[in-house]
Amino acid sequence: MALGIAFEDRGQWAPAVPAVAAGLAALLRLLVPARLRLGPELALGVALGALALALPLHAPIASVGTGPIPVRLLAAPQPGVGGCRLLLWIHGDARGRGIISAPASTCDWLPGQLALARLSLTEMRPRTNPGGRDWARHWRRRGVRVSGRIERGLIEAVAGPPARPAALFERTRRRFARAIDPEESGSRAGAVLRAVVAGDRSRLSEPVRAVFRRSGTAHLLAVSGLHVGFVFLWARLGIGIALRALPFLWWLRRARRISVSGGILAACAYAGLTGFGVPALRAAAMASAGTLAVLGGRPGSAWNGLLLAGLAVLVVEPASLFEPALGLSFAAVAGILCWAPGRGFWASLLGASAAAGLATAPLAVFLGLPLPAGTLIANATAIPWFAGVVIPAGLISAVLGAALPASSDWTGPAVRGAAELGIRMIEASASRDLLQQLPGVDATGIAAASLFAFGLRAVWLRRRTVAALLAAGSLGALVAGLLSASPASPPEILFLDVGHGDAIAIRGREETWLVDAGSAGRGFDAGRFRVVPALRASGIRRLGAIVLTHVDRDHAGGIPAVLESLPVGELWLSRGALDAPASGPVRRAAARAGVPLRVVGEGTSAVVYPWRITVRSPPSGDDSRTPNRRSLVLRLDAPFGCVMLPGDVPAAVERRLAPRAAACAVLKLAHHGSASSSDPRWLDALRPEVAIASAGTRTRGMLPDCSVRARLRARQITLWETRRWGAISVRLGPQGPLIAAFRPDPIEAALDSLPDGEAAGGCGSR
Repeated sequence: MALGIAFEDRGQWAPAVPAVAAGLAALLRLLVPARLRLGPELALGVALGALALALPLHAPIASVGTGPIPVRLLAAPQPGVGGCRLLLWIHGDARGRGIISAPASTCDWLPGQLALARLSLTEMRPRTNPGGRDWARHWRRRGVRVSGRIERGLIEAVAGPPARPAALFERTRRRFARAIDPEESGSRAGAVLRAVVAGDRSRLSEPVRAVFRRSGTAHLLAVSGLHVGFVFLWARLGIGIALRALPFLWWLRRARRISVSGGILAACAYAGLTGFGVPALRAAAMASAGTLAVLGGRPGSAWNGLLLAGLAVLVVEPASLFEPALGLSFAAVAGILCWAPGRGFWASLLGASAAAGLATAPLAVFLGLPLPAGTLIANATAIPWFAGVVIPAGLISAVLGAALPASSDWTGPAVRGAAELGIRMIEASASRDLLQQLPGVDATGIAAASLFAFGLRAVWLRRRTVAALLAAGSLGALVAGLLSASPASPPEILFLDVGHGDAIAIRGREETWLVDAGSAGRGFDAGRFRVVPALRASGIRRLGAIVLTHVDRDHAGGIPAVLESLPVGELWLSRGALDAPASGPVRRAAARAGVPLRVVGEGTSAVVYPWRITVRSPPSGDDSRTPNRRSLVLRLDAPFGCVMLPGDVPAAVERRLAPRAAACAVLKLAHHGSASSSDPRWLDALRPEVAIASAGTRTRGMLPDCSVRARLRARQITLWETRRWGAISVRLGPQGPLIAAFRPDPIEAALDSLPDGEAAGGCGSR
């Protein structure tokens, strides 16, 4: 079935094709003898997998008119910054699913809720940077093709709250979460309790997530087999004790089977109550398989249970095959089964932690996740505390709080205190990313080391055949890594699409520098989600330096995430940026990573062969209080031309620099192409052939400004925009600048040829 899902995602056949194939495979299976059914069964699984994904991939695209239309909520609202995200069924001109940003008042909605709303819809934008996550494809695999927002109010239907099972289930889940931690608590311990007990991670702040991420214990924030197994064991134990202790239940002779059945029902109910995420669904399916084996008197196989759980996950959510959670969850359990932890609590705990870490490490590195050096020690201390104290106490407090609300007044503080102590233990065990200390190691190297460790374990357990296979696999992974090492990329300047902000990679022959890293805030960090994945996808594992042009958030916000994720040689910034309070997060992140600061100004230079980087502004005596005026202006000279990176300097600084400016083939428009920059004298002095605008979509008006577009057009300067073309690569050759766009969309190319009044947000006719 997994093969069929993967084939369908690649080929995107119409649903009729896999449906007919499934019918033929099923018929063939019935007709052939039993000994020949392997082929038809394989074909049936592939066809069913393709059909399961084909249906959402070919879901209709919703469209709406200008008036209010009926909408129905399909799933629980997802709280966000300043509102909620809703998965709606839209009854518009064309019906279909859509992801809608809505006001905070909609966070109280229940699945099945009907409403009238006026919507603004757009088709989802595909990935625009190398290595970034393709959210358009993510949602398309779930039958969602459009996103949008609610315009001009919302009118709820006159009918009362829906009485569907999903709505009742959601009410119970919310009551359960409130019993764990009241909404007015606002503490980080309460947010962690909601996450580890109820699966509600909406209240986790980025600093709290970072604490768990830096220690390698982020898996504790997801309801997984640890939680589900705990509920199963306690429910089974309680039912068994009750059946044996109560004299009037003497007639129940099969106490073991009844207690096991009650335990699995409780575990499945808990997994559903927390949202049935991939780890929880996997654990519930494995526990159910084991229960069926016990009830049927048959031997249970952990591997069969794991594969059955995989099948259950793919049936419920075919698109989860492409999600990191599925790979990490199943790899961890498979590693534990291969390792066969020893007897005794501590031996089992350390063995399981080591096995899960070794099994998931290659995938984590491939996905760009951190690999803390002290993760084994952190898990050895955090898992017993959370499993033995925090999770049981949180569950008991939640059950008591849901049944007797007054009990939360005395159980809540104690449980939150235990959670806070656990957070502080994790903070103390945080460590640096192992890949920062070993920048030359990639996923294949980690995979080879992981297989070698499992091979040693197999030798210890005297599994000679398994050890030989693992040793061969380790050697093969090492050879594959050496053979797949890509040759050095030719020098280029890569302008990443980070929305309204700057992030520019200067790639030389031997090292790479980064100028700014986009914005951070309101639930989004361009450094973490766009810059770091793009650098890693481009084969960049280390940065010679990061240059902070100035302290505005759309330039400096993403730098701390980059400093946490990649080894960096030094951090360049101006005297004004160093003294500015807004640079505090960057300076603290540099201190944690051990990155030295270098104060630079006019005349400072460095070589990133073949580029010579020269700071042209600000002068050493500049005492301006405006961050934009003190922005670093960089000139990058190479054998076949130069690139000018003026940050956000205003026109006054451009006019000051113009008399001393030599011709430059490529110009990044200052201040994202706003009207306050790109002075005519500056453009005439540089005489660029190409202008790059690093700007996103804004409600205040599209950039570059109409006046800037007119100046570029009058001078026959070709304009490239990251908003339209995604990441833009610039290489300088004997023939001039060579431009390559990450998203060469023919539709966008057609839009680019339209008059500016249509293609550039109302700038008038060409």
